[in-house]
Amino acid sequence: MAAHFKDRAEAGRVLAEALREYAGRDDLLVLALPRGGGFVPRAPDSDEDDGWILAYVYDAPTHGGCVQILHAQDFTGRPV
Repeated sequence: MAAHFKDRAEAGRVLAEALREYAGRDDLLVLALPRGGGFVPRAPDSDEDDGWILAYVYDAPTHGGCVQILHAQDFTGRPV
């Protein structure tokens, strides 16, 4: 059965907490992000916009891409 969250921020907090045990490891890599990006809170009890948005950016001419990390409070700023 799929989990239901009240909003994306809650889902991001749950995901961040579930992945906390993997922080700092150099033997793994995240290979997928949800469509539209994902919110990663600064801390488990952070405000709804206190953290980062991770989004995959596809570059069609090169068939490549990268993950952009943006401050959730400033989408117009430069990536982190």
